[in-house]
Amino acid sequence: MQQAVTKARGEAEIAATAAGGTLGTMFEMIIDPASIPRTYLDQVVVTSAAMTMGSDGSRAPMPMQTPVEAGESLVLASVRVRWQFTPGAR
Repeated sequence: MQQAVTKARGEAEIAATAAGGTLGTMFEMIIDPASIPRTYLDQVVVTSAAMTMGSDGSRAPMPMQTPVEAGESLVLASVRVRWQFTPGAR
C-alpha cells in the first residue's frame, strides 16, 4: 500500500507542477481490494457451509481446517487519493 500511495503522490505532484501549481492537503484516500485469491474464497465458502449430523439428529458446523501451502500469492489493491490543488502565483 505504501508504494501505491507514494506512486499516486508522485504522479499528482507532476500533474500539479505541469498545471502551474502544487499539491495542497490530501482530503480523501480510498483503498479497494482488487483481488481475493479464488482458491481461498472457494475453501471458505465450502467449509463454512459444511455441516455434520450428531447422533441425536442435531447439526453442527464441521471443524474448519486452515490449508497451508508453500508458495506465494499475488494480492492486488487499488488506491485512489485526492489532494487539493494550490495554484501558483501568476
